[in-house]
Amino acid sequence: MKLYQTAFDDLVIGLSEIYSEREANNIARLFFEDVFQQTTLGNGSFFSNEEYEKYQLLAARLLNREPLQYVTGRADFYGLVLKVDHSVLIPRPETEELVHWIKQDFKVYSKEAFNVLDIGTGSGCIPLTLKKIFSSWKLWGLDVSQDALNIAKENGLNLGLKVNWIAKNILEDMEEIDLPKMDVVVSNPPYIPLVDRAIMEDNVLDFEPQIALFVEDDNPFIFYERIIKQAAKLLKPAAWLYFEIHESFAKEVAGLMLENQFVNVEVAKDFQGKDRMIKGQYIV
Repeated sequence: MKLYQTAFDDLVIGLSEIYSEREANNIARLFFEDVFQQTTLGNGSFFSNEEYEKYQLLAARLLNREPLQYVTGRADFYGLVLKVDHSVLIPRPETEELVHWIKQDFKVYSKEAFNVLDIGTGSGCIPLTLKKIFSSWKLWGLDVSQDALNIAKENGLNLGLKVNWIAKNILEDMEEIDLPKMDVVVSNPPYIPLVDRAIMEDNVLDFEPQIALFVEDDNPFIFYERIIKQAAKLLKPAAWLYFEIHESFAKEVAGLMLENQFVNVEVAKDFQGKDRMIKGQYIV
């Protein structure tokens, strides 16, 4: 029999060879809380045999640099607990800030029956959170990956939140999709140039879905251009388009919006002071 505390200490030691001591402690603490519901490890409690086998298997994945959220199968996002696996990106704090920006902008419209579309929905974190905040809104989530949509659907069922899910590649013809005109379109599309792989962490490159991260170096704005040029089909007059963006691309994305009948274009910084969000209002 093994003490929870002993196993925790062993895990921190192992993780400290990969991460800072503080991060190693945080990962180990969340792991024990999420998997074994252990919040007070110093109480002399022991694993059962089955629990210890589970610990060994999952701890080995953590020590192989696999992100905690994939090991536990859950991620926290703006007060929601979402299921995640390797078919979806782990939701980021920057995306929470994007949702919060929309919340602040539209809080006076909480009773309206707005139509809102999220393009590249992944785990469904954006539309599910918006549905939680604005219960009267009608939400759609679109993604090219059926595996990702399966996770999004499961999250919607688990949370009791109604979102309409669409399997579609936004780069293809959208005419066949029967959607109402939207009051808001939001997207966190792939935007990282392949050249940036050289400066990214191994645990992102080895475990997160590449299709949701990267664009070709010679066409890094492909998704922004496509979505912006679909504005006439997707958006009502005076409706709003929100993007999460690469910190180096704010000027270029703003230019694309201004060239394509958008006004009131505004860039917002994330909690690190980087240009990571942009919005604009569509005019006919």
